[in-house]
Amino acid sequence: MFEFYAISCAFLWAISSFIVRTQSTTMTPAVMNAIRCAAAGVVFWVLLPFNASVADFAALSALLAALLIGSIVVNIVLGDTFSLVSIRAIGLSRSMPLAGTFPVTTMIFEYLLLGEAAGADLIVGAGLIVVGTYFLSRSRAGAEDSGDLTSRQLRVGVGFALAASVMWGLGTVLLKPVLEEVSLLVTNAIRMPAAVALLILLRIIPSERRLLRRITWRNIAYLVASGLIGMALGSYLFLAALQELEASRVVTLLAISPLFGMLLSVLFLKEKVGLDVVAGMVLCFAGVVGVS
Repeated sequence: MFEFYAISCAFLWAISSFIVRTQSTTMTPAVMNAIRCAAAGVVFWVLLPFNASVADFAALSALLAALLIGSIVVNIVLGDTFSLVSIRAIGLSRSMPLAGTFPVTTMIFEYLLLGEAAGADLIVGAGLIVVGTYFLSRSRAGAEDSGDLTSRQLRVGVGFALAASVMWGLGTVLLKPVLEEVSLLVTNAIRMPAAVALLILLRIIPSERRLLRRITWRNIAYLVASGLIGMALGSYLFLAALQELEASRVVTLLAISPLFGMLLSVLFLKEKVGLDVVAGMVLCFAGVVGVS
């Protein structure tokens, strides 16, 4: 049952990223992320009176609150924003397999922070991902599968996708102890508004206010849909699976999301996907599965 939750989450996240890709030329990643989180936050707060009480918030100790805030910063404010920057730079078909390597970074942080054993499978899996990253970051001049990307676009896109992987891995490990004490609904009801506030204070107000005038109601509608699909329903399924299963198992099941993303990008966005991209995606996927 909870494995199905994780796979369903992977599919919803791919759809959400696909919607974001269609809007990535009209606004900045921070603004897109804030709108998506706000839409999801409204859903969770509407549901609160029916499924939570003051006692549920009281379960959040000072330590758990610190871990939750930390997970919000690294997982949503940084990780999700880095992912959107990458999608904007190199497209869905290249970005998702790279950012989707976060099961490996999750296991690394489990080893570093929680003392969980790291075996030879982690080394092999990491090696496969390194080779996969090489293929996904290749840009042969004039090659059809390069998608007309410049070397700078590739460097930026690959770098931010890998940074997203690191942030998501760390954020997942920080969130696990919180979910052992606090309900899913309360956790999400805190995470989403807090992420919006941090994005507004740290990015939008200091440097992106003038860009808000370019946003149309149609843009907002698309991003609200992305938020409801990925940040609300997808995040709920993710946390439900994470609450019952090992973090490494959950994120391994989520590794199928890049496959969904690649199919959507090819079918609807007409992104160019050649042998380099397919080989890179397969190697990254094999690396993730290898450590499960």
